[in-house]
Amino acid sequence: MKWIIVSFVLVCAGTLRANDKAILTLENVPPTGPIQRASPAKQGFSPQRAAKYLDIASLNWQKNRECVTCHTNMAYLMARPALEPSLGSSGEVRKFFETQVIQEFSGEPSSLRLGDFTPVVTSLALSFHDAQHQTELSEAAQKSLKAMWETQKDDGSWNWLKCGWAPMEIDDHYGVTLAALAVGVAPGDYSKSQQAMIGINRLRTFLNANPTPSLHHRVMLAWCSKRIDGLMSEEARQKLIKELWANQLDDGC
Repeated sequence: MKWIIVSFVLVCAGTLRANDKAILTLENVPPTGPIQRASPAKQGFSPQRAAKYLDIASLNWQKNRECVTCHTNMAYLMARPALEPSLGSSGEVRKFFETQVIQEFSGEPSSLRLGDFTPVVTSLALSFHDAQHQTELSEAAQKSLKAMWETQKDDGSWNWLKCGWAPMEIDDHYGVTLAALAVGVAPGDYSKSQQAMIGINRLRTFLNANPTPSLHHRVMLAWCSKRIDGLMSEEARQKLIKELWANQLDDGC
């Protein structure tokens, strides 16, 4: 996803000054500073510095904002496990998400309102994180996914954030694709459970009734289609890949 890739590029541009081998925590994380675009590029990619950059951004967000978001710590939990062999993490972001699930989604029935998008964010982060660490879905992810389906509207969508920040926070379509990924990547054959299959059918209904409005959203749908059948054919995916490369700018974005 683009914001993760950009983070890695910024690491290579030398935006870090912390010790590459020290594990960062909420207690010792340095404050974030302005990104210096003119910083000299590093010679070769450093996974330790990439991990450190992501830790600094997400731990500071958690420390100062105390909230879960799709553009910061959700993406962090999706990407960070790939760098664990190079540098371990404190695990505090994962714990924060688990605490959110316990506080917000416990109780029967769920206190969340119909259409609330919050369980989509926590479900995707926890499912992705689980899939890279274990073969079964964690209890926290199960609770979050349960809340996600309980808040899904009849048309298959949620009331996604609409802050005018393209492409992630402008319409419900993006939130639906994130939910599709959450169930699609969940380990332990979760997608074959009865609750998941009912929710997936609603997702398909929404996506069939609401065409993708942009190239970004078509790429998201293609990603989902590798995890959930019937969303896009292989022929359509290959055609989209060619279109994606054709739209790449000279700077690589």
